[in-house]
Amino acid sequence: MPRVQFENTSPRLTIIKIARILNQEKVQKLHLYVFILCAFYL
Repeated sequence: MPRVQFENTSPRLTIIKIARILNQEKVQKLHLYVFILCAFYL
């Protein structure tokens, strides 16, 4: 079954991890800094 393979390759898990990280205030600030740095590089 392809669905099980996709879940095991874990694009969803990474998205969940990112969501959990974004839910934390301290890490949100860090993410903002990273976003700003990326904007400067572009």
